[in-house]
Amino acid sequence: MVTVIIQKMQKDGDWGKFFPTQISIFGYNETVAQEIYPLTKDKALKLGANWQDEDFGIKYNGLFYEPKEIFEYDPERNQNAQKEIEECLKGILKCEKTDKPYKIIPQELHYYIKHNIEIPRKHPDQRHLERLSRVNSMELYHRQCINKGCNNEFETTYSPDSPEKVYCEKCYQDNVE
Repeated sequence: MVTVIIQKMQKDGDWGKFFPTQISIFGYNETVAQEIYPLTKDKALKLGANWQDEDFGIKYNGLFYEPKEIFEYDPERNQNAQKEIEECLKGILKCEKTDKPYKIIPQELHYYIKHNIEIPRKHPDQRHLERLSRVNSMELYHRQCINKGCNNEFETTYSPDSPEKVYCEKCYQDNVE
């Protein structure tokens, strides 16, 4: 049966291609594709992709835990640290931007204490989105080396209107050494 399927897919021109977005069980906005190639709902639907409007996130209506300064959880700096740690680990925190509930796990809290890092006030998904916003897009731009007298042209993720100075590889190496 496998041979028959492969022959039909080859005949139809589908063999070796990705599955069409129309048959995905996930909404486009639920996939990594949305992070790499962001689309609006309308554009995604025009491409035949699914879109997930329903929020299946966890709902929480109880009291939220307000994290304290990190030294409060450090046994070397606070004699009541163990009590503070237990309260933090059983508490539900509220994202200051999206209001989504989230928890801190023991390993995470240990890391924050060890490295003297304040407990995040934002949901992990929000922190991830903010990290992604600081990364250059996947789009390539045609640029010319900024070095005077160099006519090298190349593709880069830095757009022409970005403030960064962009050198070709040779000029960069000459300037760094």
